[in-house]
Parts: sequence; structure tokens; C-alpha cells
Amino acid sequence: MRYLLDHTGVFETVNLGNHHPVPLLELIAAVGHAVGVKPELTFQPMQAGDVDITSADISKAQHLFGYAPPTSLAEGLRQFAAWLAAA
Repeated sequence: MRYLLDHTGVFETVNLGNHHPVPLLELIAAVGHAVGVKPELTFQPMQAGDVDITSADISKAQHLFGYAPPTSLAEGLRQFAAWLAAA
């Protein structure tokens, strides 16, 4: 991502997420694994405003910067948890 910081001359809003949807239960499990906690789940019906699937549209970042996120969700969460623990 260093190249994003070095890129000049572009003053636009750019989505730097990931374009692969992750099911909520998979996200919860990955966060739990990264922080070493077994999540306790309580299932509820869909709430007003909930959506079935979301993902980032990274096409603009791909076009402007050649952006291609190399880090998996699990690895990113692991690194973030390690960084947070060290802070």
C-alpha cells in the first residue's frame, strides 16, 4: 500500500476495501480466532436496514493505482489484533 501514499495529484474519494463478500458468521469466526475468543452468538431476525450482501467497489482504486488487496481477511485480522495488543 506504500504506493498509495506516494501517489500525488489525485484528490478523490476511493474505496480501499475488498471486493469479495464475506458471510457474517465467517467474519465473526475470523475475529474470534484472531483475538483468541470463542464468540457467543445470539441469532435475531433481520433488522430494518440490514442487507443480505455487501462488498466494496474497488474498480476506481484498481484503475487509478493498480490496487489489488493482497492480504486475506484472516491475515489482516491477525495482524491488526497483534498490532492492537502491542499498542
